[in-house]
Amino acid sequence: MALTGPPSSRPTVLTGILPTELIEYILDHHAAPSTLIICSSRETFLHQLLTLTQKPHSSSPPPAGDNTSETSPQSERVHRFLIPTLHLLSTSCTIGLAFCPTLQHLRAYLTIYQASAPSPSPPLDKPGTRVSILALLNAIALHRSTPDLSAQGLSRTFAAAVEAAVREKMALVVSECGKIGDDGGDLESEPWEEQVPLLNGVLRGLGAEGRVGAGRTVKIRRVLERWCVFRTYKVDGDDNDDDCNDEELADVEAVTKEDQNEEMLEI
Repeated sequence: MALTGPPSSRPTVLTGILPTELIEYILDHHAAPSTLIICSSRETFLHQLLTLTQKPHSSSPPPAGDNTSETSPQSERVHRFLIPTLHLLSTSCTIGLAFCPTLQHLRAYLTIYQASAPSPSPPLDKPGTRVSILALLNAIALHRSTPDLSAQGLSRTFAAAVEAAVREKMALVVSECGKIGDDGGDLESEPWEEQVPLLNGVLRGLGAEGRVGAGRTVKIRRVLERWCVFRTYKVDGDDNDDDCNDEELADVEAVTKEDQNEEMLEI
């Protein structure tokens, strides 16, 4: 199902979206306090952002208050982020940024996360059009160089993200954009259909094909469906909330409970 309005109270995975589009979505629908957690180094993210904003494109219609509608044909090829309008400056300063280059950084940050004090929404906004957003960009990529690329490891990370969002009364938005080529193209396919083992540490270092034979596996999509709904960004199509495989979801729940019990014993 396509999503163009603000996110629902249930955690949402946005598919078919670029990093610049995710930022645009947050700018258009967030209320303070909101936070974007970027699962990479600052330098890597800025390089991707620069590549995408310099790529020639046709600008999307600006939101209310963004006075960029009367532009020349040449300026229509300039990305919205490169036009410092008052609306862009006023909304962007209310979004917090956090860079988590490793999985350990991400989990620690989610554990201690506290939203900043809320500020009034712009007076032109209608009630209910903006919500506080906790956005998570490329969290799955952090698991790839670790033994935690499994249902157990992913469940531990996203359970912490959901807990942080619920604790701070924010809408959780998850997106996985992958790597981008220097020309703005060659975007990696999204990982939602990738098979991962149920437990941590199974055949560490092998690719997806190597993990398929390592006992029981489950799709990454099924792991996240324990908490999240999947939505396609600005694309009309069929509802992505297809029927879940009960056996796969039961496996994920069993692994999650086992992981929670282990953490309680450690405490």
